[in-house]
Amino acid sequence: MVHAVPGEDEPEYLKAEPVTLFFSAERAKCGAWLRVRCSDSVARKAVLYALGKVQEKVLFDNDYLLADSSSLYCTELVWRAFITQGIDVTAGQRHEVPTIFSKEGEAIFPSDIEQSETTLFVKPFN
Repeated sequence: MVHAVPGEDEPEYLKAEPVTLFFSAERAKCGAWLRVRCSDSVARKAVLYALGKVQEKVLFDNDYLLADSSSLYCTELVWRAFITQGIDVTAGQRHEVPTIFSKEGEAIFPSDIEQSETTLFVKPFN
């Protein structure tokens, strides 16, 4: 699992770890698998993009800025991994957030990806 989480480690680099650890009871109360409507080769390229960001030691984006790709937050990582392959997993959907949260006044929420037509299925874990 490649992901971005604030406050787990210092510095807050993107990380790759086993999915069993990511979804362990100590770390997650619930979660879901989302599948994107794309070929296996496109999905593989998106994964390689995300893994590349881990290798580059990209930091978590505490400012939640989509205009700046030098650091990434969780859903931004997913969005960028697929947008580089020509798939907008959010279909342009954004949530308005207070500017104290993001200077841009908007952010990608997990539901923006979940509710997109690019999402093939959702398998929840509780």
